[in-house]
Amino acid sequence: MITANPHAVMKKPVTCNACHGEKGLFQQVIVTITGKRPSVFSSDPRIFIPELPSIEKYRLTVHGKKGVKCKDCHISQERISDSVCMACHDNIYGIYKDTAHSKKGAAGCIDCHNPHHVKTYKELNSQDRLAVCSRCHKNYIDKHKWLPNTVLHFNYLECSTCHSPDSTKSMVFNFAVREEGRVKPLVFEDFEKIFGNNIELHKIIDRNRDGTVFCKELADFFIELKKRSQKEVTINSSIVVTKVHHTYSEKNTRSKVCATCHSEKAPFYESMFLSIPEKGKTVHIPVKGPVLSAFPTSVFIDMCLLGEGKIRANDFYNILTVKQKDRAQFIDELGFKLIDLLGIAFSVLILSAIAIHIFLRIVIKK
Repeated sequence: MITANPHAVMKKPVTCNACHGEKGLFQQVIVTITGKRPSVFSSDPRIFIPELPSIEKYRLTVHGKKGVKCKDCHISQERISDSVCMACHDNIYGIYKDTAHSKKGAAGCIDCHNPHHVKTYKELNSQDRLAVCSRCHKNYIDKHKWLPNTVLHFNYLECSTCHSPDSTKSMVFNFAVREEGRVKPLVFEDFEKIFGNNIELHKIIDRNRDGTVFCKELADFFIELKKRSQKEVTINSSIVVTKVHHTYSEKNTRSKVCATCHSEKAPFYESMFLSIPEKGKTVHIPVKGPVLSAFPTSVFIDMCLLGEGKIRANDFYNILTVKQKDRAQFIDELGFKLIDLLGIAFSVLILSAIAIHIFLRIVIKK
């Protein structure tokens, strides 16, 4: 039985991985039970010695890449407190400390953030983020019965979409394929098989290298990808928080208004990104243009944004004011809005013909 410091069991210092690794120094542990019926049996030492995350994998994390070492956070045997995180993230904690979660002691930094996680926050999908909150808020579906299609919303949205109103919401696109009724996101290795080894995918898509992907660039690459892959390629779309503001305790009743998201004034229209897998990392490039209306609805997966495909007065204004050399590309990017444009033009012609006919009948009659 160890009653003193368990890390003093070795005469000489050893690495953390020597004991806390997959195959540590201790192959078995002897458990002795005292009392009326004493017994002795061997057990797996991993029950008593927690296994550390893989050092190799940790080096790929944000902390690992920035040179944060184990001893920088694990300064004692006690559970890591928020004060350890504040050493680097004091500006974030300055916001979080005034929220209900912090004041009531409901959650510390590491309750929500796994410091050993390989992916950055931006790389986590909505379901990964939802899983963090639902560990405590297990009845979140029942609490949101007022929301139309509750389950569908939670399939794509994370909690902070509404409960952190000051966070930046963005629409993020990525390429995927439909295979055997399942949707599989395309990874870097998939693109290598299609376009060759050691490719820089963002340079292929962003042809003019201006750091922004416009509708036509996205459409051209999408067509080429479909042609080369010979598979049912699609574009996966989701609304995610791309810049976090740690006010997660806001009830934000304003979100009960559907038009907050389902309108042309939704905040994520001004913040759209294409997520591109590169070798060992993920690149996010800003997307500009009416992407959702320029592509057939079958391209996107389960996207429902009311009124997006309707032409608006601003579109007419842009057609008239856009430079001559850019007009053809702008009209091409209108996509299905062209149907509205042609319908309105046809209606105007009919009404004009009727008006002329009436005018001529009146003049001739006179």
